[in-house]
Amino acid sequence: MVAQQRVVDLFQQLARNEFGFFSRLESVTDLMDPQVPTASCDTSFGHLVGRKDVRSIGSVGVIDPDDRQLIGVLSRSTIQRCFPRFLNTLAEKDDDVRILATKLTALVSRPVPNVPSTTTPLEAVEFFLNGTGDCLFVYDDAKTVLGVVKPIDFLKTMMAYYQLYNQIKPLQRLRLIDLDALQIDEIFFRGAQTARDIMQPLVILDDSQTGLDAVKAMHEHETTVIGLRDQDGNVDTVLTTDDLLISMQAPEGIREMAHIASLPDASGGKPVSQLDLLPLNEISESSDPAFEEPLHALAGTNVTLIEPTTRIQEVLSQLIDAEEGHVLLVKNGTATEGTVTVREILRVNKMLFRIRAWGDH
Repeated sequence: MVAQQRVVDLFQQLARNEFGFFSRLESVTDLMDPQVPTASCDTSFGHLVGRKDVRSIGSVGVIDPDDRQLIGVLSRSTIQRCFPRFLNTLAEKDDDVRILATKLTALVSRPVPNVPSTTTPLEAVEFFLNGTGDCLFVYDDAKTVLGVVKPIDFLKTMMAYYQLYNQIKPLQRLRLIDLDALQIDEIFFRGAQTARDIMQPLVILDDSQTGLDAVKAMHEHETTVIGLRDQDGNVDTVLTTDDLLISMQAPEGIREMAHIASLPDASGGKPVSQLDLLPLNEISESSDPAFEEPLHALAGTNVTLIEPTTRIQEVLSQLIDAEEGHVLLVKNGTATEGTVTVREILRVNKMLFRIRAWGDH
């Protein structure tokens, strides 16, 4: 009787087309935001950042004030790298004031990270996972910008799926016998129900270790998040590449910064990863004061503690409502199990759109 009811429920769901949600997302235009954040190239860096929290500022399209065309992008990583850490403190230096007066035209990355309106969601999510870029401008033709796609748009799309189709139900693990009866995207979602299903393992350092230790660990383990263990053995905070970029002195040779991410299949160049912004072969304790400071003095990323059984819907809600770079720390009692960031959700999206692509062939 239970099996019969499950079959009835399945056909009712199919009749409501609950499993065709992602197949209807054919191009980035289905995800993009038509409101494009821009600033004039004549705007000073200080005017752009104002009194905002630097962690809350995302990439901005830089335009020519005469013809209103995009000439480049001021990336989030560039904003963090150039933001004067010691502004209005006793440690303030002349360079801190100088960088604020710099025009955006001197900081802009070229070319504009752009894609045609026919670009698939899979191609867009691969761009975000492969490089440092956090926005893609969608063009209809050589000059017409339709909108912008950011990683948060993929999270909002997944949240829409859950809100529309996937009502809260008791956790249920699939058996082999179930696989023949379900659509492949439903199988995937049944297998990724909680934070534990998608979290990444966490590399942990003592919070008394230095910034240089963190950079070495990030490169060794290919991670952008490090857990910090305090003197009592607790791990309740993290250090990220964002923290390190914000803590570093603004560079003297701004145009030499490695902050331009190659587009997929464009120029054949290797995309610049987040760790490429902290090149290990150029970093030492003497190259910047931040690298000899203890990690607890550098950490500033906002962290929310969640349980391993936290539902994906709640994970999405936490990340959507938070500022960029937010980290969810997965803890089971006092034991730290891993982390969930926007990148983990992007990996889920990548698999979903790959599944959809397989289904089309």
